[in-house]
Amino acid sequence: MLYFTVQAIMLLVVAVPILLLILWIVNKWILKGKIRLLYRILLSIGLPLAFIGFVYVAIHHETYSTSNMDNRLKRIGVEITLPSYEITEYKNEHVIADDFRDIYQMVFEDASIKSMKPTLDSLCNASDKWTKRSGEYIFNSITPESELSDSLIIRPDKGTATFIRYMW
Repeated sequence: MLYFTVQAIMLLVVAVPILLLILWIVNKWILKGKIRLLYRILLSIGLPLAFIGFVYVAIHHETYSTSNMDNRLKRIGVEITLPSYEITEYKNEHVIADDFRDIYQMVFEDASIKSMKPTLDSLCNASDKWTKRSGEYIFNSITPESELSDSLIIRPDKGTATFIRYMW
């Protein structure tokens, strides 16, 4: 969030004077002075603020979108479709050097995840990517060429799951 705030402030500092200059040129030579100074100032501030708001909403929607998470899980080969859930928390952490970790906390909307225990048990027996440890079902996938390590930890008894993407 701090990174986004710094970028937004930098955009405002750069965009407002540039837009004021552009609107002054358009007003002076094309529109022959038809736009008042107050409206040019409001446009110069309003357009970057609208752009920043749009980007913020797009980032927030992408982060907490269950359809994006479903597509991500399908791409890494989880092999199951999770019942309906909500992403309740997202964290991006700097680990060391240029390594980052994204952590998504998910809560299942009903108790249907408990009924998936037999499916999860069979996945643990059939695939070396799935393991079971003390009531948690863990999927691990490493993609060295993309420098990604993905983990999905499902806790059926608690009705929660955690998705962790480690980028090195």
